[in-house]
Amino acid sequence: MGKYELLWECIDKDYEQYSGLLLEKYFRTKMAEEERITAIGSYWDNKGLNEIDLIALNDLDKTAIVAEVKRNPKKIDLSLLQTKADSIKKELAKYKVELRGLSLNDM
Repeated sequence: MGKYELLWECIDKDYEQYSGLLLEKYFRTKMAEEERITAIGSYWDNKGLNEIDLIALNDLDKTAIVAEVKRNPKKIDLSLLQTKADSIKKELAKYKVELRGLSLNDM
């Protein structure tokens, strides 16, 4: 339709969210290829209060990586991530948990 200005507005509006999701996908793939893990995914509680971007488990070694993924490393809050991990303490009880903050700098 030739409405390039409208197209740019749509791209600009959703770019941050879209690129954040792609960054999470990148780190899931990278971790699946490079780390010793048996399962990987993310977590949201049923109330929508606690969202964990990435959880990687190794059921053989009983280790877990709980990670926050942000484009800007200054926005990573490991104390908040610890609170989120504590909300699923029961599910992670049999694992030694490592917290990580991942950003564009870690690519």
